[in-house]
Amino acid sequence: MGRYLISDPARRDLRSIYRFFAVDCGNEASAIRITEAISERFAFLAEHPRAGRAKPNLALQHPELRSFPAEDYLILYEVAGGVVRILRVIHARRDLPRLLIED
Repeated sequence: MGRYLISDPARRDLRSIYRFFAVDCGNEASAIRITEAISERFAFLAEHPRAGRAKPNLALQHPELRSFPAEDYLILYEVAGGVVRILRVIHARRDLPRLLIED
């Protein structure tokens, strides 16, 4: 069974996604469903680390960056030493290059 680690920024992203749906939209059921669906993808990526699309030119600090869709979000991750490191979980419509420069 593969392993994955969730970075602090990715944890904050998940909390923000939950808060948006639960508080801003007033729909806790959707918040739970969406964050669980995203989290389930982490385990899938641990088993299939190359399933995501390579993004080698997107972030210099993460030359092995990959992305994988989950709901309306993208899981940004890298694989190192057989471990999937979840870096961010962002809405698919966000400006990825700009967001990664800000990190």
